[in-house]
Amino acid sequence: MLYNISRIFIFQGRGYVVLDALALLLYSQLDLFCICLLGVLFVHSLRNTDLRRYWRYFQYIVLGSICFILLDYLYLLGTNHVIPMSPEAAYVVNAVYFIVGGISLFFWMIYAERITNSTVQLTPLRLLFYLSPLIALCVLMLLSFFTGWVYSLNSTLQFQRGPYYLLAYLLPYSYLIVEAVRLLIRAMQRKNYAHKRELLGIFLYSLPLLCALVLSVFVTASTPLPCLATTISALLLYMNSQDSLVSIDPLTKLNNRTQLLRHLSVEMSRLDDTAPLFLMILDLDHFKRINDQFGHVAGDQALERFANVLHSIQPRFGCFMSRYGGDEFIIVHRSSRPGEMDALCQAISRTLEESNAQSDAPYQLHFSYGWARCTPDLTYIPDFIALADQQLYHMKARRKRCDGQ
Repeated sequence: MLYNISRIFIFQGRGYVVLDALALLLYSQLDLFCICLLGVLFVHSLRNTDLRRYWRYFQYIVLGSICFILLDYLYLLGTNHVIPMSPEAAYVVNAVYFIVGGISLFFWMIYAERITNSTVQLTPLRLLFYLSPLIALCVLMLLSFFTGWVYSLNSTLQFQRGPYYLLAYLLPYSYLIVEAVRLLIRAMQRKNYAHKRELLGIFLYSLPLLCALVLSVFVTASTPLPCLATTISALLLYMNSQDSLVSIDPLTKLNNRTQLLRHLSVEMSRLDDTAPLFLMILDLDHFKRINDQFGHVAGDQALERFANVLHSIQPRFGCFMSRYGGDEFIIVHRSSRPGEMDALCQAISRTLEESNAQSDAPYQLHFSYGWARCTPDLTYIPDFIALADQQLYHMKARRKRCDGQ
């Protein structure tokens, strides 16, 4: 066994290099360390399934990464005769290695789009388009088993690259490259200034993998570079998601109450007559009735739908939006344009009407609002909120009187 191990081949880069037993031991330890680390990350993520609607995509990424590294380790042992493996079995293991890597990158792309509030709807046709590189990779690997287009293994398990070897890398990595460019462009846009940190945090996921791609294709390596890069990227993605939970409401993905208070403390300290500070509080009408009649899941969906309406108009007005608690939302806006707050309310109403028309929910969403302007004598945040809340109360009272007539 030790004799076989001491004559190990790592088939990466342009060919293969002979490594001693110490190199095999290092390679194996790195693989196993990555598997253990990702396993801990996956178990910990299971405790957070209720925090984010799209958190399951992160779990798929981590689970796919674990399988990716396990296949790398299995291929290493098999092609070096540590465990018995035929050329056909070794080919299948390595082919699945490429495909599982592509699946993980596909889920990262979906996660990135959802977590950054992409307005693109994932229709069946669009999903098929997104899956096309992965489907092409599967077909290419299947055909290569008979043609050697990607790679082949002889009876001694020596690795031979085929003419389309690079394509086996480029197809799955197209998810990474395209999404990384999209995230970087969005992060540089002024309208996404409030989400710049989150966008760049998700973008960082791609950097270790892109470095590993270049090294794996063009440089001979005696360490599991893709596996190490995958583990580092998953850790970066997890840390970014945890950072965002500090300031983001997990259900609506709007700023939470803590972040609202921080924002108000800064804005109220710098009053500007040329650009007055306004605060609007919004409340969903008959929200309790939705919860009682259709259940709390429907209530959460209603809150998410209303939050999506607010997300969609935020870039147009550049205001600060947050969930205050329950079915109450607060918008903080500084503007010098007359009638800006009325225009904001009208935009929310129109967008919510469109959402109602497109939704198949058995209820319609409506909201009440009240807003107030900050004055020099308003230095206490609860007083500012209470002033807007008073206007909200007056609006609800007027509606009740109208409904009673």
